[in-house]
Amino acid sequence: METKSDLHKEKQEYVYRIMPLRYFLSTLMKRTLYLPRVSKWEDPYELFLFKQIYLDSSGNPIDTMTEANRIYGQCWTSARDSDALWRIYSPDRMSVRIKTTVQNIKKLADNAMGKGLYVKPCYVTYKSNNDLGNYIKSITTLPSNDNLIESLFVKRNSFEHEKEYRIIAWRADFDENNKPVPACPDYIEIPFPDDFIQEVYLDPRLSQDEVAMLKSALSLRLGGKCPVSQSTLYKFKQQTIQL
Repeated sequence: METKSDLHKEKQEYVYRIMPLRYFLSTLMKRTLYLPRVSKWEDPYELFLFKQIYLDSSGNPIDTMTEANRIYGQCWTSARDSDALWRIYSPDRMSVRIKTTVQNIKKLADNAMGKGLYVKPCYVTYKSNNDLGNYIKSITTLPSNDNLIESLFVKRNSFEHEKEYRIIAWRADFDENNKPVPACPDYIEIPFPDDFIQEVYLDPRLSQDEVAMLKSALSLRLGGKCPVSQSTLYKFKQQTIQL
């Protein structure tokens, strides 16, 4: 049973996402989260459970990669400020970091249910290559859909600094009215309410003039619904030391 302290803790559970400014402006205009197919993810260890070679009793291969074309994902992080993530996802310094809560994302997941779409948000678990290898070797039956989905929340320890939180969505065969769901597109979009984005941060390496210009433009686009500020990652406060 949840206590008041548990609920308070969940409300303060913030997650962040860095995205190019042009994508952020599109996100604002559409008020939707963009989730591409997970099959487009670049890390070769992504979809590791899908990529194994499964043979039936006659030795014929069973294709599981086609299932990946029905699954979509988007990545967030619980790391409030990370030099590595800014440098990776904002190489030209023209990206922003948006903030929301885990609770807000869970609400989106709940609202998507029954519309031919299932959504599962969850933190990523990090494992060593040895642990992953032992897990794969332990498989003796064809993984179920639940097993395949769960594997998308597992990554190698090399990526632990990302502190990743993922939104994984997959399409059902039929919607709530028992009507067939149309063929899978290359991406899906999940609508979000006006208060979903709680704060916007600019790249910490921008100059004061660049910050002033972008802050004014974005504040106007946001209509004052959430604050815009620069990441303080590189702010240096000089101290007076009495010798």
